[in-house]
Amino acid sequence: MWHSLEHVHYPLEVLRAAHRLLAPQGKLLVAAPNIDSLPFRWFGPAWYGLDMPRHLTHFTPRTLQLMLERVGFQCGPVRMVRHSRWLRTSARLACEGHTARIWQRWLKGRFTSRVVTLVSSLTRRGDCMLVIARR
Repeated sequence: MWHSLEHVHYPLEVLRAAHRLLAPQGKLLVAAPNIDSLPFRWFGPAWYGLDMPRHLTHFTPRTLQLMLERVGFQCGPVRMVRHSRWLRTSARLACEGHTARIWQRWLKGRFTSRVVTLVSSLTRRGDCMLVIARR
């Protein structure tokens, strides 16, 4: 479920169905934007991962784990997936809306966005998360 769970109206029901369909010991990979990320805090409505109205539901690492466990999955650790392009796009969107601060404008650059993306991932506050869950 690579960036699909946030697009459905009833994510818990989708996870229940996935649990039923998987063979015993089967694995489910779920990747989704992290609403608890530093970039969301920095950019708010201009954050690329928000993607309204296409994203119907947003998750934190903990809420994603809880949903998976609630339907019977055993969760592995939540890992951050680095997407420096997401940070650059958020900075560009903030600049288009004329709301960007000077430090946000710097994040449009490749080098700066890569460094900041690495730091936010290492602090477990990156844009995107991945969980591997076992049935």
